[in-house]
Amino acid sequence: MNLLPKYTYLGKLNIVEVYEAYDEPCLFACKNASGQIFLAVLIDEDEEYKHWLYTPLSQKRFEYVRSGGIDLHDSFKLAEDGFVHRVKVPFIDEQISEIEVLPCENLSKDMLPLAGEFIHLETQTLPILLAEELKQTALSLWREVLRFKVKFPKYTRNEAPIKMWGNMLSSLQEVIDSIGYQIEDNTKKIISQQTELLSTATSGGSYAVDLVAATNVNLLRDSLIGEALDVFFKLIDASNSSNINTEVDSRNNDFIEIVNTLGRRFASKYRIFLNFVADAESDVNFDWGSPHPEKGGSTMLTYRNAINALYLISKMEITAPEILEVSGVLVGGNIESKRFELRSISEEFKYKGEIADSLLTSDIDMTLEDIYKATIEETIEVNKVTGETKAKYKLVNLELLKLEINKDS
Repeated sequence: MNLLPKYTYLGKLNIVEVYEAYDEPCLFACKNASGQIFLAVLIDEDEEYKHWLYTPLSQKRFEYVRSGGIDLHDSFKLAEDGFVHRVKVPFIDEQISEIEVLPCENLSKDMLPLAGEFIHLETQTLPILLAEELKQTALSLWREVLRFKVKFPKYTRNEAPIKMWGNMLSSLQEVIDSIGYQIEDNTKKIISQQTELLSTATSGGSYAVDLVAATNVNLLRDSLIGEALDVFFKLIDASNSSNINTEVDSRNNDFIEIVNTLGRRFASKYRIFLNFVADAESDVNFDWGSPHPEKGGSTMLTYRNAINALYLISKMEITAPEILEVSGVLVGGNIESKRFELRSISEEFKYKGEIADSLLTSDIDMTLEDIYKATIEETIEVNKVTGETKAKYKLVNLELLKLEINKDS
């Protein structure tokens, strides 16, 4: 007995996948020699024929049908071209199959699968790019290239919830920036320019994005972002090397040493990133291509170790304030409310917060719109319920900066 029609205008068909069968397939996908895909469902049979509905599918439509994006009812009732094929396949091989074109509006309810019935198969909807290609891409661009890959468990296609995905990307950038601040002593603006990552391409195999450094490496193939990524990979490896536990003890020495070296600000940024990983309930994979012959590679932050690292950082994070030296314009001040506002010259950032009592009782003159070298205490408050962090600033000293006058002018 023939399962597929032969010698028809549908072409030479071969079954690609079977989704439902009772002794033999009754719901399957097939493809002809020219690449046209059809979804076929058995709707009836009589003494001579089995009756099928065949709906032609584009590649994208096929991906959505098999991954549960479109139910079986609408796959036929709302066919892309507005019609389906009723195919009669004979039990006797010598007989010829018969095909009738049916407009979708002529399909009766008893001819269609029930509404709400889905196929749910994990489906590759983006091209898979090999990790080995990143090294060559990095050499071609003379820049660091990082592939950031997450498998969101609730999605069967290569799709990502944009808010969660955006939060993870933004948080990853802040983590890399904060490592850069510890490696090189310079203004935030200059550091962030050297550690900036640009999104260039998406690829398959879960949901992945390729991130390329905004700046080139130097003649020695070194760069600040390359150094930052090297530290970041060592941190991830330290997280995974011994299945990090949640106790601050010798079993986590490598992880603790890296976090302590990078400081409190980094720990706060990394904790936010770990929170997003926890929300995604997914392992996170990183592939790194570098122009430098001794850099690059692959690592993975498992979901379990992300959770453990999150708890560990919460226990070990330094709570002492960090002292900042900032040159900026005093744009706001109120003695009664003890509040100040200073606009940084180099960072394009406004520091707002409390004025220390010691400064209020000093004889330092505070004049709006004057330029000062300010000493500011930064502390990080953590919401124990949400895990969110908030920076608070206290102005502890001001030193008026005087403009030098060129006497020769």
